[in-house]
Amino acid sequence: MIRLYETGGCLSCRRAKAWLEENGISYRAINIQNRTLSVQELKHLFFLATDIYDVISKRSVPVATFKRTHCFEIEDFSFNKLIEFLQQNPTAMKRPLITNGKILISGFDEDEITALLPREKRWTARVDL
Repeated sequence: MIRLYETGGCLSCRRAKAWLEENGISYRAINIQNRTLSVQELKHLFFLATDIYDVISKRSVPVATFKRTHCFEIEDFSFNKLIEFLQQNPTAMKRPLITNGKILISGFDEDEITALLPREKRWTARVDL
């Protein structure tokens, strides 16, 4: 099952959902502002990520505010502190985050999202060129 982590009003999230629907892929949308992600969910997202900035948005208001008020870089957090920070500041996450449990797509990119399709559908997926 595909999980799409989103927030309300996110244009990229709406585009990703529309793409999934157009390609007949069922998914579960999880609004990160309405439900605090569990430690296990966040750990799994980081496990799938190449680096922390696949999950965290450097440009988010919570990250910028924390950096400005504490003079401390987010990448200097311990892993547990990073998890705690995201539970308290979910909008510090990139959106959408899309996963099938094996790969993580950070943001909406039509080329990358095709990796979620079954192999036989990858070549026929609608991709705007």
